Amino acid sequence: MATKIIPQSVGEVLRYCPETGDIRWLVRVNQSVRAGDIAGSLNRGYRRIRVGKSAYFAHRIAWFLHYGEQPPNVLDHINGNKADNRIANLRAVSFKSNSINRRGHNGVSWTKPKGSRKGFWATQFANRYIYHGPDLFEAWCRRKSAEAEYWANH
Repeated sequence: MATKIIPQSVGEVLRYCPETGDIRWLVRVNQSVRAGDIAGSLNRGYRRIRVGKSAYFAHRIAWFLHYGEQPPNVLDHINGNKADNRIANLRAVSFKSNSINRRGHNGVSWTKPKGSRKGFWATQFANRYIYHGPDLFEAWCRRKSAEAEYWANH
């Protein structure tokens, strides 16, 4: 998946605070957006910022302004909050690792009922099954336990 190259000029119009994750305008953009205002708007949980004719994800601009280099292809919000762009909450990861940090019962799936029993599978990353049984909560707990073990080793 190709990502947009962030132009150097963003540093001339935006300021990033790594402690809060806020990105603010350094210049007046138009009548309603003044210097000092928080840049961008939320779209599906992510903050997007329009600079010139292009829009960029705020977490990618944050990385760029903080490190002075183009962000890697995939950035993960560690706490799962897409609007939390503090540098301490951003990390470079693979596509696979990024999918692990999603909401819901990721890694737990339902199997078709046999008779009156339904079962839930909990998988660990490479389709290694770690639980099969009728209890969604138990499947989710085992999955979370395996995930914690995975992150402790990586």
